[in-house]
Amino acid sequence: MPNLISPTELEYQSLIDDYFNYYLQFNLVHIHETVRILEANDLHYKYLKLENQQSELLSVVRLKTVIFYDQKFYCINKSKSIILNQGYATLLYEYCFNNLNRPIISDSVQTKGGSSDLWHKLISKDRDYQIFKYYTNTNKYVELKNGYNPYLVWGIENAQILAETPAYVYEDLDYDVNFEKSEIDEVFELDYPNLSLSTDYIDPKLIQFIEGGKIKDRYHVRLVVK
Repeated sequence: MPNLISPTELEYQSLIDDYFNYYLQFNLVHIHETVRILEANDLHYKYLKLENQQSELLSVVRLKTVIFYDQKFYCINKSKSIILNQGYATLLYEYCFNNLNRPIISDSVQTKGGSSDLWHKLISKDRDYQIFKYYTNTNKYVELKNGYNPYLVWGIENAQILAETPAYVYEDLDYDVNFEKSEIDEVFELDYPNLSLSTDYIDPKLIQFIEGGKIKDRYHVRLVVK
């Protein structure tokens, strides 16, 4: 992550499908006011879902164990809220942050608007847990707080978007001479009043983000809560 993609590039059928609905065995693990959290596990994933009192699905998170530098993390592999803008995903994420026995790490891509907006909200709010920008290629952690620069966290890898973009070399505030491999290799400054390189739908929030600052690939950057 934090490389950004449009929400239409994600396919949710492999998350909320017949296997999820009928074959996984969920157990109640937490009750919060009028909602409850249930958990299920299989050989590959941990599933957490948020329901109301009528057992209607509100939000779901799927976690997968990943390892960096001998440290095990629960990676947020996929997530989906059925009803948006009600804080359901925040409840589910924060349950994971506060109750699971491993640090939580983001996936390598985030949607804009979507999961990146949720992470921004979590970073910016008052909270009792720490969120870090984590470099998977160097094992370096940088704590993120309200007022952080989003262009030093999220990037773009989509070759279609960047295909006709002029490249500029500039003083990168995120550059660290101690990195094993400098992140300054591929630097882009984008100016796209009209983004029409692809016929695929691109979320306006992603277009706005691209137009608003200097972007580069953030493949080796993820977010970690611990």
